Amino acid sequence: MNRPVDAHCHLCFDHFRRDVDEVVERARERVLRVYDCGVTPGTARRTLELARRFEGFVFPTIGLHPPRAPRMQDRAIDEIVRLIREHADELAAIGEIGLDYHYVKRSKERERMREVFERFLRLAEELDKPVVIHAREAEEDAFRILREHDVTAMFHCYDGPPELARRIAEEGHYVSLSTIHVIRGPTDRTRRLLESVPLDRALTETDSPYLSPERGRRNEPANVWRIVELVAEVKGEPVGRVVETTAENALEFYDR
Repeated sequence: MNRPVDAHCHLCFDHFRRDVDEVVERARERVLRVYDCGVTPGTARRTLELARRFEGFVFPTIGLHPPRAPRMQDRAIDEIVRLIREHADELAAIGEIGLDYHYVKRSKERERMREVFERFLRLAEELDKPVVIHAREAEEDAFRILREHDVTAMFHCYDGPPELARRIAEEGHYVSLSTIHVIRGPTDRTRRLLESVPLDRALTETDSPYLSPERGRRNEPANVWRIVELVAEVKGEPVGRVVETTAENALEFYDR
């Protein structure tokens, strides 16, 4: 494989509504596959539509963005669960799901968020699907809860402690490295984190339209090369080996 995979992005968001064809065309020239994530009933339907439209290149995942969970009505969450069940055969994974202590501060709201997280983990067990985990300033709690369930996870846009990244990998899960590390540059902290993730458990992503390596511009899947190149630099590996290994990891994780 000579092209990387964008293991997590949001082409289904309104940021791409006007020019998604051009964005996908640019990605096709440089990227092997794109995994697109819907996090509301509306974006879930949109990601399914995009996967059908760009069959064999865009692959859908459906979940619920964790900061929304505490304030989201039960019927909206039920609708996401219904869509996941109804389209399980089309989905590459369930997610993103998880915990976010950066935006969610109140203990009662965090408790509700954890309950919703566990509901989706149980659903993933039932449907035998891998999960994409969002854990912001909540990595330890998310990993602790994950370990109570029989699912394989990818910690998307990982920015937590390096030692936890090693534990996640040791237990057979995956750590996805995003273009946020390109924005920050090869600082000591970035180097410690990237060095801590074994290459055979690493994925690469853009989290488009967010985390653009170019200030003031929208991110898009073609930019996944930027994090691939940084990982290669920090690890002292040939870019080609990083491309091949992370792409194989993505296919192994999503095509379980």
